[in-house]
Amino acid sequence: RSWGGLFAPPMSMLTALLLPAASYVLQRAGPPLLRSPPVRGFAAARGARPAMAEAAEEKRATADVIPGMVAMEASPATVRAPGCPSCEVEWVAKSKDVEGTEAERLAALRGSDMAAYIGEIWEYGQHMNDTQRQELALTPDMECRRFVIDASTPPTPLMEAVYNATMVRVPYEQACYVCGPEQAMLLRTLVAIARPRQALDIGCFTGYASSAIVDALPRSAQLTCLEVEPTWTGLASELLEGRAASFETGPAIETLRRFEEEGRRFDFVSLDADKPMHGEYY
Repeated sequence: RSWGGLFAPPMSMLTALLLPAASYVLQRAGPPLLRSPPVRGFAAARGARPAMAEAAEEKRATADVIPGMVAMEASPATVRAPGCPSCEVEWVAKSKDVEGTEAERLAALRGSDMAAYIGEIWEYGQHMNDTQRQELALTPDMECRRFVIDASTPPTPLMEAVYNATMVRVPYEQACYVCGPEQAMLLRTLVAIARPRQALDIGCFTGYASSAIVDALPRSAQLTCLEVEPTWTGLASELLEGRAASFETGPAIETLRRFEEEGRRFDFVSLDADKPMHGEYY
């Protein structure tokens, strides 16, 4: 199209030109409240604090990435009955409700304080720019992952059953933290090579990684699974019923110290629990 005899610039180019200009004016002419502090990175939030405070700090850091925006509350640990509709549909509907509430808040802010509104839009634009760069950087990894999945042995029927039950019966924002099938198959291969007699899974969640381990154990071997959330332990024990797996519910660090006092030993350990405590578990 033509615009005054010139090629019309795309909207992204106009946005790229207008947002920095607006930020420049706001940062120098606006009130001090508009001069937002630097984005607090998660790495900067890490310090010499007690490990138990890490989860709360992570939640605050996530909520403060974009000033003014309210983080979506996580659903409580929930397991639906077998045969229920996929929790992913419910999650999409819930996210739309949050999106609508945020749109109303921004509309009200625009009517009452245009400078603050522009400041938030600028912060959001910066955040999206950073996020898109990260996604572009991940493209080679995604291609590599597709190759690995296509070239790998498919998961076993037990693993498929546990994975599908997790994705259907657990709220989607929690179920998506389950490990990928290629990771689970690698774990199964390592167990098959090691042939352990006593295996330990720290942070078993719904039992997907545990299913990979127990599926490759020798006939007389035993798997012990640790999980702090009883809801997940209940689902994992249901899905792995009849297999050589036992479950311990509670803080893993306390259970591991008890195992040490009891003299228990394990010749294969899978560690995928709360990341700030991995060093303590090890």
